[in-house]
Amino acid sequence: MLTPAFEIHQDNEFLFFYIKAPYTKISDTEIFIEDNEFKFFSKPYFLRLNLPGQLIEDGRETAIYDSNKGHITIKVPKKTQGEVFEGLDMLTKLLAPKGDRVATEPLIEVLGSDADCPPGCILDDNEIDWYIEQKPYEEPNIINTSYKYGFAGQKSGIFSRLANELKHLVDVNDPDNLSPADRLKQRQDVEDNKFDDDHYLADLYQDDVIKTILNYQADWNRSDNVKVDHEDVICFNDDQKERMRNLPKKEYVIDKDVLPSVYLSLVDLIYSYCYNHRITEGDDNVESGWNICKLSSTLSWFAVDTNPRDVIITNIRRSLCFPLHRHWQLAIKVLEDTQKLFELGKRQILKCLLEIHQLFHDCDSRYILNDIYITDYCVWLQSASDEKLKSLAKALKDLNMQKIEVKLNLEELEAAAKVAMEEDVSNHLEKLTVADSDDESTESSDEDSTGSSYTDSTEESTQTDDASEGENESTESKTISISNNVLKKESFENSDNEKNINVDGSTFNNTKQMISVDLQTVTDSLNE
Repeated sequence: MLTPAFEIHQDNEFLFFYIKAPYTKISDTEIFIEDNEFKFFSKPYFLRLNLPGQLIEDGRETAIYDSNKGHITIKVPKKTQGEVFEGLDMLTKLLAPKGDRVATEPLIEVLGSDADCPPGCILDDNEIDWYIEQKPYEEPNIINTSYKYGFAGQKSGIFSRLANELKHLVDVNDPDNLSPADRLKQRQDVEDNKFDDDHYLADLYQDDVIKTILNYQADWNRSDNVKVDHEDVICFNDDQKERMRNLPKKEYVIDKDVLPSVYLSLVDLIYSYCYNHRITEGDDNVESGWNICKLSSTLSWFAVDTNPRDVIITNIRRSLCFPLHRHWQLAIKVLEDTQKLFELGKRQILKCLLEIHQLFHDCDSRYILNDIYITDYCVWLQSASDEKLKSLAKALKDLNMQKIEVKLNLEELEAAAKVAMEEDVSNHLEKLTVADSDDESTESSDEDSTGSSYTDSTEESTQTDDASEGENESTESKTISISNNVLKKESFENSDNEKNINVDGSTFNNTKQMISVDLQTVTDSLNE
């Protein structure tokens, strides 16, 4: 049987079921209504819903079939007029079998359960103090020596079966045999070794791209959004609804000691999502799955967190060690995005988880992380406590993160870089000053040499003038004799020109004789 696509809306008196069943035989359709249970059957479709309130059959119910669209609209009156049915867009929760919203009694008693709470109930109504230090939950090691991980610590032995697939996806090695404390120590060592001073400083001072990323505003983070977690404000698209319908209908037995780590791992996942969403400006790419997996210690190290501050410290450390953009202000901006999502409530968070689910589903091997974490979170969140999400949002807002907390020596590194830059600027200015002084000294030396040359030349010219006055008379007599010699030379050159003319005339006569001889030779050759 197929589960049809459906939507549910309401007013003060009625519930409206919009069911898409294009291949149904309408004459064989059956509708069943009893208290909070609604059933629709029409081959090949079957739909069973467990509603948050009760319905009644009093003759006002109607059903209309649109053959052009293949839609059936069913209107059913509420038993209590004016009652508001919460969570009508949480499709997976509505599709869960009757009674599974409160888990049935488990076959094995959960250790540490509250005496006031009957076995099998989800301890989701106790207030959690996010500000106190909490001891990480450790599975009692009675029979099985394998450590647990995954959603609420409910998985084990997966890595041993899928080691070849997981070793390329996660950073932790052999989590089945590593305690949470061992994973924590190994993770911190890897982060310390991976941190790159040069990369961090490059993003710090060459921040043109970072500024663009910081100015990005997500659709859910704009000022015109109403801060209300309501189905009329935050809506799921058709693809998200389809994905919710295909989620498994599972039951969860969560111990009260484990429950805080479930919420804190959710913070870790959403921070990783927000980082990817901001750097891609809402347009996922081929690196999006890697970004989310690498930044999330839950996904990469199967981490178990104890308080919100430790979660955010880990997120910031990883954002400064692994991705392309590593900037403190970017990490703080992502924290603000995370806080805003928790403030908006479970619907907006669920939309983010469904997007992660799709990213991992479309990847060749990351679908395994869906099975270990994301699918369970998508199902569980639909029944999670709104009050706890709000209190967690407040705890995140109260965090005032300092660079010293991430233990990467950021302040010392930035101070050293600032001193080095100031020294470079000082050295550059000193070189410029020395060059200017050299130019000035060169110019002054040129002026001095010019002045002394001018003085020497003046003195020499004065001496020359004095000497020339005494030599004027002898010079005049020499000039007369030189002039006579020039006249004699010119007359001699005139006589040479006449000789050249005579020589040229005899040369012309010789050439004429040679031409006549050549003509005579040609004539003789013709006669022969």
